[in-house]
Amino acid sequence: SYAASSGYEGSLKVYASNAWHESASEYSVRNFYFQTFDEVVCAGSDPCAGLADCTSIIDSCAVSPQRGHLSASLSASLNFKASADVMCNHNMPLDGNWRNVLHMTGGGNVGNIGDRVFGIFRKQRENQLYIAVNDPTGRKNERVHSVDCNDGEWNNYSVEVRQSEENPANVKFTLKQDDTVVGEGEYPASGAYSSGDLGAYAGSEWFEPATSYYVKNFMYQTFE
Repeated sequence: SYAASSGYEGSLKVYASNAWHESASEYSVRNFYFQTFDEVVCAGSDPCAGLADCTSIIDSCAVSPQRGHLSASLSASLNFKASADVMCNHNMPLDGNWRNVLHMTGGGNVGNIGDRVFGIFRKQRENQLYIAVNDPTGRKNERVHSVDCNDGEWNNYSVEVRQSEENPANVKFTLKQDDTVVGEGEYPASGAYSSGDLGAYAGSEWFEPATSYYVKNFMYQTFE
């Protein structure tokens, strides 16, 4: 399978022996035809249905990441949850290039607070996901976690950031793959990206996109 956006649209010439090769003149052809079908249109549902203070970034109609594809412009919040369903496909070359699936950023790629509020990447030489979240105590103001994903299967990935009940001057983050916690941490709230513009991309501008992957039900919910 491949992304519908990669399909061909336009004029199509049909040959019984083309101009570029010797003809198989001893062969015969019959019952050669071309049939078209109506395009299937997805009627998407809202991943934020029933949730307060929630913004739908991509609904239930899956899209494939494209480089620099800004899906939504948001406002950052101290307490929030970001969530998306991602389907991995292992048919892209392991060619040493990072491939971006999604990226939520205050404006930059990496290094500053807010550059990686939430990011999912396909690794350079493995069919494994590299998930980044904001953390000022980590190298380059991010904390990264690696997870396996199965070819052709959907998983939900989410990060939730909340002020600590014991110490509201700190925030805690919890990163999940479906219902399994794959990363967590705590840091001073002063190091959170808690205000300002927040761009949500299905394919950042800094990396080759993971065009064989799919993203759906991408949402951002804020809390007081």
